[in-house]
Amino acid sequence: MGKILLSLTLFLTLALPALAQEAGTPAATDVPVVAGEATSAVKPSAADLRERRAELLDKKQELLKNLRARRVEFVEQNKEKRETFRRAVAERLETVKEQREAARRALKERLDKIKDLRRRERVEKIDNQFDVLNRRVTEQMAKALEQIERVLANVASRADKAEASGLNVTAVRAAIKAATDEITAARVLVKAQTGKVYNIEIKDEATLKEVIQAVRQTLFNDLDKVKAAVKKAREAVHTAAVTLAQIPKVDEAKEE
Repeated sequence: MGKILLSLTLFLTLALPALAQEAGTPAATDVPVVAGEATSAVKPSAADLRERRAELLDKKQELLKNLRARRVEFVEQNKEKRETFRRAVAERLETVKEQREAARRALKERLDKIKDLRRRERVEKIDNQFDVLNRRVTEQMAKALEQIERVLANVASRADKAEASGLNVTAVRAAIKAATDEITAARVLVKAQTGKVYNIEIKDEATLKEVIQAVRQTLFNDLDKVKAAVKKAREAVHTAAVTLAQIPKVDEAKEE
């Protein structure tokens, strides 16, 4: 009995692998090896790396060149705008000077209706004060716009450096454009205000006080509009500066 079991065991041991191979079961040696599983990825050569670095350097140099050209253009445009504005204001002042002389002569003639000599002198003094106030405020606003524009130029310069460092400055560019437009709009108002003359139209002595108050209020309203425009330009530049400051790592940006 023991011999029979031993013979049966040997038969199964020898016969089963052969039967399995005949049935199509793949042997361990027949399992395909996936390409790349046992091999490492192909690394770029030193020559490829040098070529890639050279391409990146060329692109960066081209970007820097374009940014410098844009900065020069921005500065030149602002300079031209300032000079054009100054010339326009100077021409307006000359025209206003002639108009003011004519208005003063006309005022003296109208003051003949006022019998009180002191009151005549007071009216002439007030008339002159209107002219002085208008000129002083418009000159102040013109100088303020130049200062605001210089701040904006610094913001634009920093934006160029940030862009050269690979930072996203799209929002800053839009804010700079908006601030530039506000400065231009404010200059239009300053120029127009420079050319205004505020005449005291005397009808009679009884209505003189009301006439002067009306002219004064008109002057103050006009000057308030100019101040508001300059304030709006200043706020727009401030917005551009804040937008720039909010860019991560912008303070580390530098132009190579």
